[in-house]
Amino acid sequence: MPARRTSRGFGAFIWIPPTVYAPKWKITVTYLDSSTEDIEFDMISCSVTRGINELVGTFELSLNNHNGQWVEKFQGNEAIDIFADFGSATQKIFSGFVEEKNFQFGEQGRTLKLTGRDKGVDMIKRVVNASFENASPEDIIDSLVTNNASTFTYTKIVTGATIANISFRDVSLIQAIQDVLNQISHDFYVDTDGVLQHFPTETVLNDTERMVHGVNMINCSVGIDYKDIKNNIIFFGGNAERSADIQFLQTFKDNGSIGQFGQTDLLTQDTSILNFNDLNSRGNARLTVSKTQRREGDVSGLGLPTLNPGDMIRMSEPYSELTDRYQVLRFTHTISSSSGFLTDAIIAKYPKSIGSQLSILNKNLTNQLIAKNQFGMRNSYVITFDENPSIMSHVGTEESDSNLQLKGGTIGNATSAIRSYAENITHAELRFDGDNLGISSFEVSNNNGVNFQTIIEAEEIEFATSGKSLRIKINLQSDSDNPNPRVHTMGVFVR
Repeated sequence: MPARRTSRGFGAFIWIPPTVYAPKWKITVTYLDSSTEDIEFDMISCSVTRGINELVGTFELSLNNHNGQWVEKFQGNEAIDIFADFGSATQKIFSGFVEEKNFQFGEQGRTLKLTGRDKGVDMIKRVVNASFENASPEDIIDSLVTNNASTFTYTKIVTGATIANISFRDVSLIQAIQDVLNQISHDFYVDTDGVLQHFPTETVLNDTERMVHGVNMINCSVGIDYKDIKNNIIFFGGNAERSADIQFLQTFKDNGSIGQFGQTDLLTQDTSILNFNDLNSRGNARLTVSKTQRREGDVSGLGLPTLNPGDMIRMSEPYSELTDRYQVLRFTHTISSSSGFLTDAIIAKYPKSIGSQLSILNKNLTNQLIAKNQFGMRNSYVITFDENPSIMSHVGTEESDSNLQLKGGTIGNATSAIRSYAENITHAELRFDGDNLGISSFEVSNNNGVNFQTIIEAEEIEFATSGKSLRIKINLQSDSDNPNPRVHTMGVFVR
């Protein structure tokens, strides 16, 4: 009987690389008197680093100075344009300014080292103070750039979104731009023409460049860090209107991931969330992203001249599980006479199924919680008495102008709809805001209203019953000292 042979197949694509020529480069300096000079003939080595979001592009250039030809040539802030490709040296890979010079003498003889940053440098140098209400992200960015940047510009990219309220107090321009674009899950960078570009994460496809084993890839290292997985998200939203202490709170967990990796918690907050629908949408998106095994790594190979930060390019090294498109988070081009033109890139990708979650996820989250949570609660039931339709059942009470109040008599009660949870509710805490509530009271039930227990503000109670269905009862009563009892907002926090 002949030996049986088993083989494993991998998805693949066929890429025909462009015609390859010897690498060519050009480096042009524009001096302070506006004169220009091509200086690549004295170049020993050059590197350019660019990336998305808070990474401003940088360059480092080493020049031969054996005859002292560069003495007194650079005074600072000269413009540098660097071109590199495999044809005619017309592809611009960097445009910026000289910020530092350093003369050196050693094994390479006399050299001059120049370093600097690209045209996005104003994003770090400038401090912003501004406030916006009900404005589109593109209008906010246009105002920020117009009023605070001189080295780069912005052409509005319509997003169709609206930001209700955002303020900046003594923050860098780059942080302000980051905060705006976090609201809509966009990445950004300043291109070599000095234009601010932004786009939804993992959406810009570059079909010109590839990294392919056996063609232009030199090495790669890619994998998954399972330690980064978070599968129990304790998510605080913003404060309910008219109350500084009643926050929207919900916990999102994935039992399958917990079973595989153990429970790993993430406490986070997004103060822009002001209702449970948004909290549920953002929280589930946060859980989906946080529990997902994101692939990250770096690759290097022959130069990729048309590469831009944030581009999605194809990778192929199947035996390293490196296939499909990856987003380029950061890359470094290096040029030298000894090694030619090379590119090293930091890459990452989520599974394809996560794209819809990234589109609704606000990345502007923080673990430095400003929410009050002295008893370690994990969910809240917030009632603002303007829900449509109402979630209250009334006996002698009514909802008017976003308040719960008596309906003509001196006593009445209102009972909430049920809010169910996946696990038993064992403890509760009450918070409320209202007027003339001296002889009124609050009750809670964890078993769908079969049994109620009295609950007092700012104290933790332990339920005497077992259950997963939370219900709240408000008993309003008036007297001479409490003539018009009203509840503006209330919340029961549970775990």
